[in-house]
Amino acid sequence: DLRERILKLQKLGTDKIASTTVREMPEPKVDGTHNPAVPGWKRMEIVEASDDESEDDKATRESKNDPFPDINVEANRSGIEFAKNQANSLFAKGSLDESVRWFSK
Repeated sequence: DLRERILKLQKLGTDKIASTTVREMPEPKVDGTHNPAVPGWKRMEIVEASDDESEDDKATRESKNDPFPDINVEANRSGIEFAKNQANSLFAKGSLDESVRWFSK
């Protein structure tokens, strides 16, 4: 069917695209928006996120929520590696509870 239509268009010598492949955008409404393409879908308003919280507020809040304030881990790769090695060492010694605390940190 498609092959026949292509051959027919080639014989006519036209570059016209088959009408089944042409998709038109819906006409804009008075307010400048388009009609939804699919029924049941609604246009969502995009709201920009704000950075109301400063870094100091986050650090203070995190320190209040810290379940293990006695364990200090640097917030970098070497600090995390150290904490992991410490937890592995405690686990190997049989101190499961202390190991879990280090891994949880």
